[in-house]
Amino acid sequence: MTITIAYGGSTFAFPNLLDQPLAIEGDARRGRTYRSWSVAGIVSRTEAASFVALYEAWRTAKFLEDDPARTGVVGVTVALSGSSPGFTWSTPVPCWFAAAPAVPMAGAFIRLSATLEDAAGALAVRLREGEEDAEQTAQLGLGTLTLGGAVITLTARPDGLSDLPTPALTPAGRHVITGSLGATQTRQVNGYVSAAHLPALEAWVVATVAATPATGDWFPTNWTEPVARRRADGGTMGLFYDVAFSLTRIR
Repeated sequence: MTITIAYGGSTFAFPNLLDQPLAIEGDARRGRTYRSWSVAGIVSRTEAASFVALYEAWRTAKFLEDDPARTGVVGVTVALSGSSPGFTWSTPVPCWFAAAPAVPMAGAFIRLSATLEDAAGALAVRLREGEEDAEQTAQLGLGTLTLGGAVITLTARPDGLSDLPTPALTPAGRHVITGSLGATQTRQVNGYVSAAHLPALEAWVVATVAATPATGDWFPTNWTEPVARRRADGGTMGLFYDVAFSLTRIR
């Protein structure tokens, strides 16, 4: 059995693997697992230095990248191929180093080891874990609101009331009601829309405030500039906008 790791034109083959390298990492109960390879072999000092140089070249490039859990991008990887008892990876697997090389002495040689992980699989698990906060909000059953064809995923209950009549005491100590005997329905919308739906929402606001509303219409009364955020959705990173604005139902 042998494992070959390649990066940037450099290739290193572990000729004498000491154990089966393949492992499955993560939370199996929730299906959030990915492949990893713990490779270890007895090599010469020159071979060990060559592998460490390969790792350092990958590390230098990886150091400049943003967190993949935020960008949703695998980024720089090394290519792992080879075979072990019962398994073959003839198509190179893009991998990250999960543990840097270890180089303890073994007599005149070095017991070289490192751990690599399937980059795409590990990233998918991290993105899925990042969705849990959004899912907890969704489980509240707040639903969505559609305006102008734009679907807003609500993160807070929007419905409210305003302009209620006000009780006041007369000199005789009795209440008198001032104001109209009715309430105005309002909506304080807090949620998020996809980047594709934001233009439709903004167009609806512009068109709505440019026309005289009729009784029963929802009329925008406040608008906050949307905030761009990257969110994981179904294990894939996408661009969304947090929105917050107010609506009043015309009486």
